[in-house]
Amino acid sequence: MAAAISWLLHISEDAYLGDAQYTISVDGKQVVGVLTDHASHADGQSDAITVNGDWASGSHTVAVNFLNDASGGTASLDRNLYVDSATYNGASVANAHFTMLSQGAQTFTFVDTATSTPTSASIGT
Repeated sequence: MAAAISWLLHISEDAYLGDAQYTISVDGKQVVGVLTDHASHADGQSDAITVNGDWASGSHTVAVNFLNDASGGTASLDRNLYVDSATYNGASVANAHFTMLSQGAQTFTFVDTATSTPTSASIGT
């Protein structure tokens, strides 16, 4: 059995009539329940989400699925979700930085050189 490896996501939001909610999946398998963001993108804050697990060697796709977009018709009255960055095994993950202005999933990939399976996730600031 390979040692557990973790990756870290930094996620923030524009809150409007409530906080942004989302899920995280690896290779199509949701790794944690619905998460609620509390970090203000405008204030430069990010929630830090750590996902621990053991994944098979090779390339893997991470999907962040924004669940509850809301809009009041102007930029200041809009709920958005931001993936600010991701690291895997301590290294920055390319293309893991995007803005989600509407519901749905956006993805990025990471490459594991060990054997693994997702085991847990936790959120902190």
